[in-house]
Amino acid sequence: SVSPVSVCVQENAHFIVVDMVLEMLENAKWTLSLDQWRSTMDTNCLMCKERHKSFAQESSPQKQTFRLHRHKVKYSRVDPRRERYKRRHLDEDMKMSHRETHPCVEQQTQDKAEEEAGKDEPKHQMKTLSIHCCWDWTPEMTTSILCSFCSYQLPGTENVAVSSGSLTEEIRQRTRMRGSLSWAPPRFQIIFTVQPTHRSHLYVVASQHFLCAGCGTEVEPRYIKKLRYCEYLGRYFCDCCHSGSEAVIPGRVLSCWDFGRYPVSDFSKQLLDSVWQQPLFDLTCVGKNLYSKVKELDRFREVQDQLLGIKKLLKACRLSESVLAELEHLPAHLREQSNLFSMDDLQKVKKGQLVPQAKAVLQSAITHVENCELCLARGFICEFCREKDIIFPFQTDICKRCPECKACFHKKCFVVKRCPKCARIQSRKDRRIHEE
Repeated sequence: SVSPVSVCVQENAHFIVVDMVLEMLENAKWTLSLDQWRSTMDTNCLMCKERHKSFAQESSPQKQTFRLHRHKVKYSRVDPRRERYKRRHLDEDMKMSHRETHPCVEQQTQDKAEEEAGKDEPKHQMKTLSIHCCWDWTPEMTTSILCSFCSYQLPGTENVAVSSGSLTEEIRQRTRMRGSLSWAPPRFQIIFTVQPTHRSHLYVVASQHFLCAGCGTEVEPRYIKKLRYCEYLGRYFCDCCHSGSEAVIPGRVLSCWDFGRYPVSDFSKQLLDSVWQQPLFDLTCVGKNLYSKVKELDRFREVQDQLLGIKKLLKACRLSESVLAELEHLPAHLREQSNLFSMDDLQKVKKGQLVPQAKAVLQSAITHVENCELCLARGFICEFCREKDIIFPFQTDICKRCPECKACFHKKCFVVKRCPKCARIQSRKDRRIHEE
């Protein structure tokens, strides 16, 4: 028995792969945007440094005058509060001169800070710090921003332990992000059995944990009667997942040859429509009793066996192009393998369309073989009765093949373990052994 956890992991593995790819793309995009932002800020910082350098050169005569005045009044007392007041005003003057020199940079940083307000935290912090980068930017700030960005996780991945080992282990750990142990979305599967129709609403919905089988929406017990039953999956769906579509159920066709249309969910409708013409049903594995129940299907099997036998003969003849072209009108899987059908083929058998088409192609091929010297040269003559008529393996109604040497004889003439060709082969083997 397979545990629910392993089933959930198998169903949702491809979703976590998509999430991981998106996460890698987002990391690359953020790295590029951060590089562009840093290059812009470096350019602005260089401009600011040049401005400060020019400002210092312009203020150098004033400093010299201040020193001379200081030497003159060297015996005067220095007031600390006055010095702090001068330095503070000097810093304010420098900042005002920077704003006047770079009004566009200041306005852009303010606009970007307002636009990014309300977005995710790492990005907002990065844009907020950009306002003051020209004054107190340090390499440590770059490291802290990158660390905060790398620690940012996608929604719903807080409690997921990421393994440092193989990618398979990481996918297995993260696949539980989608769905839960009590609900999983329907998966693509071909069901060959018939779902029970007379089942209690409460019993089925309770087995679904009172959740819609399609979207996982929780359903209150008083609204259970409004749910719709899917005859293909045997589950109940809400109105959004079950619009009342109808389809042919493969299980009913294989068990009781019932081609009636039954209500199915939107997911089941899409699934059944996609596999309608695909050869997925081998009647030797599923629906083994159909040949005995349906005479039309058994008749088609006989015609198909003859077509498969005569096709080998036609392929060896260079004059059979027109007949092979007619044979192409049948589906490819019916020309290559017996007992393999699609739902469309079975419905055509039910309507009586497939058997006449196959018989017409078979009759055209037989006519060609009977009138073609190349095909007649590949026939057999019955060695029991020595009649002149030529027989072929595809004539299953009058011909019998030896299981050992594959030679053909009349059914009425063939005797088991007395095949003339097998006797000749055995005599040649004995003669070689005696000569050696």
